[in-house]
Amino acid sequence: MSRVQNPNLKILEMALVALGPLADELVFLGGCATGLLITDAAAPPVRVTQDVDVITEVASVRDYYGLAQQLRLSAWSLRHGFLQRSWQHLMTGVTVTMYSVMIWKTLLR
Repeated sequence: MSRVQNPNLKILEMALVALGPLADELVFLGGCATGLLITDAAAPPVRVTQDVDVITEVASVRDYYGLAQQLRLSAWSLRHGFLQRSWQHLMTGVTVTMYSVMIWKTLLR
């Protein structure tokens, strides 16, 4: 899919810039990533999305709070009343919905 046809590229780029070095610790998935994976020019258009979905590995509650602190220091705010895993960048307004993978066997030891 060409850059011109990808309606989610701008919001994805805004999220990458706003996340800065934290973006290296995340995997981008969902609607924003779909257009990056399509190579068939005859494919139907990608659905426009309003947020950027990411997943990260968080091995402990301490790691989660550390990540949350890094986000707050980078001008991200937890969106209460919406989804507790949604963060909004205070300067750009872009929303990132974050999912975390817990390493359960580490927690069960």
